[in-house]
Amino acid sequence: MCERMKMDELAARFNLKLRSSYDPTLKFEHRAGYDYISCDIRTYDDGERFRTPLKEFDPGGTVTLRRYPNHDDAKGDHDAAMSSLRALEQSRTELSTKAVNGGWWDEGMYVQRIDPIDPKQYPRVENLDAAEVGVGYELRHGNLLIRTHLDTQAPTPQIEQVLAFLRDFADAFTKDAVTHLARTSPD
Repeated sequence: MCERMKMDELAARFNLKLRSSYDPTLKFEHRAGYDYISCDIRTYDDGERFRTPLKEFDPGGTVTLRRYPNHDDAKGDHDAAMSSLRALEQSRTELSTKAVNGGWWDEGMYVQRIDPIDPKQYPRVENLDAAEVGVGYELRHGNLLIRTHLDTQAPTPQIEQVLAFLRDFADAFTKDAVTHLARTSPD
């Protein structure tokens, strides 16, 4: 699946460059009743867009797919993951979740994280106003669980723009991955 994904085309569609030192990787394992595949992407923007005083804009992340032999097992693990995320959201103010409905999936959740960077950690950088940000999807489609996450740094004044960009990028990354898979019928 990872080899069939068009990572360089995906990066180019978002005006990013694919890092040659971070080629897409494949992990295939048979664990506790499901198959597991994970594809990574690492990109960067060599311009000034969303640059922080610490580094260039460099979104990267992973799409992971777990295929279960039946829909009930997939639904059970998905429900457990959703409960964990909701509980985590209660204890971490930088994390927020939202149900996502109406897509090609059966059920899902969007996850967003904003961790302000403490300027005291970088005393040599003047006027540091940035955050570590991340977005992700936790989706179930039939017997598939799809987890996508992307993260990067963002200048605080542009956080909403960066989050919107990452959401679109994560959506495209996820769609590209699932086009290379098949799922079983509910029976």
